[in-house]
Amino acid sequence: MPFSIQEYARNRYAKHLSLLFVPAGVGVMLHFHRVAAEWFPIVAALILSTIMAIIVAAVTTQWLARLLNRSGRGA
Repeated sequence: MPFSIQEYARNRYAKHLSLLFVPAGVGVMLHFHRVAAEWFPIVAALILSTIMAIIVAAVTTQWLARLLNRSGRGA
């Protein structure tokens, strides 16, 4: 069974996906002393930004649900 163009692209991308993580890994290892010294602000920023992203996604979803229900296009 021949591959479609999407399957071909997906397989090529997945095969080389690890290359995308090399620059990030090198950056962390190169600046490990700084990451170790400033771990608390980094963790705090990650937690805070995750919470903010969840809140924004929830508010946007509720807003869109109300908007679609008002226009009669909702489920």
